[in-house]
Amino acid sequence: MLQGFHWTSCEGGLDGRTWYAELRASIPELVKTGVNVVWLPPPSQSVSAEGYLPQSLYDLNTPYGSERELRELIAALNAAGIAPMADVVINHRCADTQDENGKWRIFSNANFPAYTWGPWAIVKDDPCFEGEGNMDTGDVFDAAPDLDHANARVRGELTTWLRWLRDDVGFAAWRFDYARGYAAKYAKAYAADTTSLRAMNVAEYWPEATWEEDGTLATCQNPMRQSMCDWLDAADGACAAFDFATKAVLQEAVSRGEYWRLRDADGKPPGLMGWWPQRAVTFIDNHDTGGNGGGGHWRFPPEHRVLGYAYILSHPGMPCLFWPHAVRMPDDSGGDMAADIARLCAIRREVGIQADSAITIVLAEADMYVARIEGAHAELAVKLGPRYDLPEEILPATDVWTLLTSGEGYALWSRPKRSSKPRNLEEELSR
Repeated sequence: MLQGFHWTSCEGGLDGRTWYAELRASIPELVKTGVNVVWLPPPSQSVSAEGYLPQSLYDLNTPYGSERELRELIAALNAAGIAPMADVVINHRCADTQDENGKWRIFSNANFPAYTWGPWAIVKDDPCFEGEGNMDTGDVFDAAPDLDHANARVRGELTTWLRWLRDDVGFAAWRFDYARGYAAKYAKAYAADTTSLRAMNVAEYWPEATWEEDGTLATCQNPMRQSMCDWLDAADGACAAFDFATKAVLQEAVSRGEYWRLRDADGKPPGLMGWWPQRAVTFIDNHDTGGNGGGGHWRFPPEHRVLGYAYILSHPGMPCLFWPHAVRMPDDSGGDMAADIARLCAIRREVGIQADSAITIVLAEADMYVARIEGAHAELAVKLGPRYDLPEEILPATDVWTLLTSGEGYALWSRPKRSSKPRNLEEELSR
């Protein structure tokens, strides 16, 4: 999976192209990297250029490009075998008209076919917009009216819009923005009513990490993991979730030289990946967290980004790449990193690492982490950290293990599975 935009993509691509045109021109490169899902920016007209304050849901002309360009991009992605995922912002919606009391609570957009909403569509406990609907089923979002998903009409008309995005525009899956803002049962209903059972839907459910009094990340992140699992349970199989716990622990480990953090008390990976890998979408940065091309709120240490990708691309879960890392930075740089990430993607495919691949963490100390992952075609060994004196018992025979790639602080080896015919992965990767 690839996040196909960054925070400033709404300003356009290279050489004066719109972002949709930029993305379309990059499809051959995405196919070569092995991307099979591209998460696109919010598709609708928005009060904010980035798209996260939607207003006219059926108006697909945005700073990212025109409706025609979006449809052409989606058609090209589908033709290339890449599923287009829409960033669905349905927790809230900006009104376009003030009511008799001067509050922005009337949604009268002509291009929201025949549907005019009023204060009844806003939750009654919204502290800023004072709606007249039911109580909110999630957290408050202060910047725009929180929609009342318990209202059957609101749900029905949002479902109609999602089906239009699927059937008329061509989207195949949803990324549910700010999923903390409404109950998981509604995300389940929207996904079940508008996508196929095999669709790659994912929720941005961002729980709080646990911190020590001195500001360092707590060793145990089970409360964060449990919160994500509880949400996924309530969604009842309709969605995966971004693995914020893995991001939290991984970037703390690499930035502080504390690789022991990468094994929990039960010997498993410490994020959602360790508890429910089939539902864990792992990532290094996104449009909110990344420094270059992102909001910079919680960025992964730039000097360790490739090492971070070596971890998520060699491990269970479903990795999500970030455009400025895997394609190019906003200033057209980052080519070496993109090549390294493409190499790691190729290794994942050839070894056959899957979301639920078995993993054994062999070593997790301050300056070294070693794990073995059972792929469908071969066994992979990954080493992270600055230490080079790899114990003999970790890779006991150099003529069995083949070094596939290495870089600053990481190395990956493979060996044939004992139950499968030996494969020359080095030769296959060079094709």
